[in-house]
Amino acid sequence: MQRPTQGSIADCAVDNLNRRIQVAQLSNLPSPYNLSIFLHVLQLDGKAYLRVDCNNPIFQKAFRSLEDVSVSAVECQDPKNAKTSYGRNYASVMKKCCHYLKNLTTELYPDWEHMTYPDVNSRCEDFARQNIANSYLTHLNAGQQMIPPHLLMPYVEESINYLQSEYGKNEYREKSTVFKKVFIDLNADDSIVRNIQPQFKTEEEPVINENTETDLKIKISATSYLL
Repeated sequence: MQRPTQGSIADCAVDNLNRRIQVAQLSNLPSPYNLSIFLHVLQLDGKAYLRVDCNNPIFQKAFRSLEDVSVSAVECQDPKNAKTSYGRNYASVMKKCCHYLKNLTTELYPDWEHMTYPDVNSRCEDFARQNIANSYLTHLNAGQQMIPPHLLMPYVEESINYLQSEYGKNEYREKSTVFKKVFIDLNADDSIVRNIQPQFKTEEEPVINENTETDLKIKISATSYLL
């Protein structure tokens, strides 16, 4: 990431993250950036039924304890699964009956006081790999920034093949070595990320009271007289 002309690198990183979260939630695809969680509650025959809509694989781990009493969308599509009929009946009832909907989507706020960063080696290796891949993609696209959609995946696959080749591995090692000489440990000092200016200790100016000021005048007058 290049240093932004306005704001800090941290502000730019937060903006990029929020943009990825927004795109993931709008597309509703399985992604760790999709923070959308919707809870449907239906009360029927003295029982409460819950339906959770969540496409985040990390959040889905929280519902593993309910595996025996729940049915997933994938299980509903399997005719051999014993819970399939129950899932389909529940879905049809949910469409007909009124139910309560709660949006459990959360928002992220960075905690800079407890922020941790990847170590120097990981950052250098990731940046070297991405730098090589971007350069190779630009080369395949004849220097143009926008790759046509029908050529995107073929170019990506070709860039991956280059990274796995001997030429790509050698270039990867060379770039990683160069970056390790430049990158700093952000866990030790992240002031460059948050654009924090270093604090310099200033010398205290001497305090001059009335007596001191009178003594100075006498010394200056005596010096002038001697000269």
